[in-house]
Amino acid sequence: MSECRIAVIGGGVIGQQHLATIARTADKAKAVALVDPLRASAATAEKAGLRWYPDTASLLKDGGFDAAVVASPNATHVPVALDLVDAGIPALVEKPVAETARAAIRLAEAAEKKNVPILVGHHRRHNPIIQEARSLIAAGRIGKPVVANVMGAMFKNAGYHDVEWRRQPGSGGPMLINMIHEVDLLRYIFGDITEVVSLASSATRNLEVEDSAVASVRFESGLLANFMVTDAAVSPWAWDLTAGEVPKRFPALPASAHYYCGTEGSISLPDFHIWSYPGEKSWYEPMTPEKHSVQPEDPFSVQFKHFLSVVEGNAEPLVTVRDAMQSLACVEAMLFSAKGKSGPVSPQSMLT
Repeated sequence: MSECRIAVIGGGVIGQQHLATIARTADKAKAVALVDPLRASAATAEKAGLRWYPDTASLLKDGGFDAAVVASPNATHVPVALDLVDAGIPALVEKPVAETARAAIRLAEAAEKKNVPILVGHHRRHNPIIQEARSLIAAGRIGKPVVANVMGAMFKNAGYHDVEWRRQPGSGGPMLINMIHEVDLLRYIFGDITEVVSLASSATRNLEVEDSAVASVRFESGLLANFMVTDAAVSPWAWDLTAGEVPKRFPALPASAHYYCGTEGSISLPDFHIWSYPGEKSWYEPMTPEKHSVQPEDPFSVQFKHFLSVVEGNAEPLVTVRDAMQSLACVEAMLFSAKGKSGPVSPQSMLT
């Protein structure tokens, strides 16, 4: 395939991010259509030289594209992706893969039955920083991982919540919008999560969805991790604000958000410092930090190039529907626990 023709379904912030990413790979792909029910998107499409459609059905009727990016609201991910699978169209489906983990099962089964590849858009996995950290940890650089701490504290302006779905349970709130990224990264690095306990609060913004949450989890390996997320606090300690992944939207502040601690050392990300003892391991002894250098690369671009390889049949999706489904199940278990359910909650219980 000399040039892959892409339809972008969803004209919001993430849809625009994907359109910009596709434009950067003009030698291998081009966007040909934009699907969004809002009439304002018709003007956006016309300006960009794209065909505009109000819904996926009209797009599929016309055809003329090879693959699609699904960046519509969460609740539409599965029905839209199922239509694409039925038509034999490979898709990059934004996270979370579905409105619920159980709903994702139907999509996974349909894609597997028809052998239509779907890549789920957990773009952070494609960040070279994450790839390098995962490799180092797997190689034993910090010994046996013991505990981890993840912070995601940021202040979203009031206008952010003017979009209705961001205020609705099941689609909005920082647990489904932000914490799912953090959960997916730690699952990618450390393996499966077996149980969670969490608390959530809406006391600051007083919306139907939470504005703050904390969760403690146990991994199958025995690793324990804490997650903290809020969209109502002024803080630099969030991946979005420190990693520089989307420079036109977010700053790249000199701080860290992830801390992984093992029996031989610790790693902080995204600043990528590795702390260890040069000699005897003892809290009485000084430690030395090593700044680990990684060649930066836009994870959205890396992800899209990978998607093109998936479309061409040259690669398997780094994040499958079933894999993304597990990350979503973890966040659903956190939401369930935050409702006051006693005792740890198993993510697997969200799938049965």
